Amino acid sequence: MNDHCEEPTGKRERRNRAFRVQTCGHRGVPGFRPAPAAAISFLRPVVPLMLSFLLLLACRGGAAEMHRYASREHPFRVVPVATGLSHPWAVAFLPSGGMLVTERPGRLLRVGADGRVRPIGGLPLVAALDQGGLLDLALDPGFAENRRLYFSYTERPRRGSGRFRTAVARAELAGDRLVSVRRIFAMNRVSRRTDRFGSRLAFLADGDLVVTVGDRGQRHWAQDPYNHAGSVLRIRPDGSPSPRTAALAIPGAAPEVFTFGHRNPQGLAIHPATGAIWIHEHGPRGGDEI
Repeated sequence: MNDHCEEPTGKRERRNRAFRVQTCGHRGVPGFRPAPAAAISFLRPVVPLMLSFLLLLACRGGAAEMHRYASREHPFRVVPVATGLSHPWAVAFLPSGGMLVTERPGRLLRVGADGRVRPIGGLPLVAALDQGGLLDLALDPGFAENRRLYFSYTERPRRGSGRFRTAVARAELAGDRLVSVRRIFAMNRVSRRTDRFGSRLAFLADGDLVVTVGDRGQRHWAQDPYNHAGSVLRIRPDGSPSPRTAALAIPGAAPEVFTFGHRNPQGLAIHPATGAIWIHEHGPRGGDEI
């Protein structure tokens, strides 16, 4: 039992006990065990880079300055290349140079190597409130040729509705505008709550797109394998379920569900050698987990 968790209760959760793990504890398919600390050593080389860009994007200074730091594992430096951003959520590096940055209030930006920031138009209507808004961004593996990208965001199923859900859309980048925008996925439950949407995106070597979705503040939803809330999902680039999730044969599960029982997975990385999926859970009162 995790020190930061409360034991789930209720008939639904007891009924799913064979396939559930604690809402704030270790999660996944049956037989999942937490990895030893040595197993995450592959993450150490990227930690300085991650920290650098967190600081870079959060910077509110004027002229760019370089700052050097020393951590237990590596020395690293932070060089701000853009300032004045509003809650930047995701970064995708473009093969031609520069990067795309999502801002949670609902803006997509192109940041050049010179620090110049240009807005990208063509986004769908984003429900930006509380923890919701424009979230993650992932370039198609063939982006250099097809200019295709994917992004997650929160939406209202109907305009003016007081209910919200996490969705994923696909588009093509044409200059400073998105074209051929199409929603390819939307979670199958909606809620009036405005927290715990997730969401992160990443491509696997087999072409599957991994999507993380938070439990939407409804802890019992995460214990229902048919509910997309509190799940790690695998879909094809057109939004259809991955055939690999069907092989898991989880009773009663939605066809996209790869693992369930999660709280709010807001970090996602694919192991470069093994292809294993690693996630970071945003936990309550210091209960974050990998």
